[in-house]
Amino acid sequence: MRKLLGIVLGLALFVEGAHASDNTQEKALENLKAQFELIDANRIDHIGRSMMLEPKVSERFWQLHHVYMQKQMALRDKQLALLTRYADIHNRKAMDDALAKDMLKESMRYEAQHVRNRQDFMRDIAKVLTPTQRLRFYQLDLLLDTRLRSGMLAQIPVTE
Repeated sequence: MRKLLGIVLGLALFVEGAHASDNTQEKALENLKAQFELIDANRIDHIGRSMMLEPKVSERFWQLHHVYMQKQMALRDKQLALLTRYADIHNRKAMDDALAKDMLKESMRYEAQHVRNRQDFMRDIAKVLTPTQRLRFYQLDLLLDTRLRSGMLAQIPVTE
């Protein structure tokens, strides 16, 4: 997928410098969200081709998948807001222990929710897919998610 669109264009140039004007940040965040929509569409195409589901099963699977993706996208929006906050703090060299503690707690909460969303979806599709099909989906979802996340994380400077 062209290395996930240049890992979402260098994470929109680390959220467009983050210290830029609010209007510029807003535009960068909107651009980033648009890039994620394209990645999501490619993800659905990849999963669709790889799952090889019968039409009746496919219809129910995609209904459930849509709900799952809505939850994951809402969570991703929260994570992007946290990333924007981090970028601003990082660029101003304003990180302190209290902010770090708060950001870590929030990030861990989002990570736990991400896992819960996936677990809920895996439970939901157990009514529709065979165990082998569920495992295939899990592997695909994890692979695509890991590629995207590792690429994004490589673009974000580690806190000092």
